Amino acid sequence: MMKKIEKINQLIEQNSKYFENKKVLITGANSGIGFAFTKLLANIKGIHITLCCRNSLRANKAMDELLKINENLSVDIFLADLSNINSVLNLKDYFLNNKYDYIYLNAGVLSSNYNEDNISITYLTNLLSNAYLS
Repeated sequence: MMKKIEKINQLIEQNSKYFENKKVLITGANSGIGFAFTKLLANIKGIHITLCCRNSLRANKAMDELLKINENLSVDIFLADLSNINSVLNLKDYFLNNKYDYIYLNAGVLSSNYNEDNISITYLTNLLSNAYLS
């Protein structure tokens, strides 16, 4: 596992020029792969990272951790629950109005619950929201 992480770090370093002075929005950015990716991007020159998360406490904790890596990092938070249609529409408008260079659709859940429209939360979060946003 450590060799894979080292390889990913190496790839990010080799390709960091593509992220310099770019705006990046990452869904599911406060944990797992999304957070690991944001940590890799944190030291790239001029990058702006938006953490798109559904939980403000976790998002703020992730942002604090990123600022420990790079205190000069340009980072903000956009709260969105991708199992909620209105939240997905708000995220789309935010993304388009703020002219992001990259959006990484990383958020995902595994749930047996359904939202108020009787759509599977897993299906909406993992598939429909990503299809709509891409």
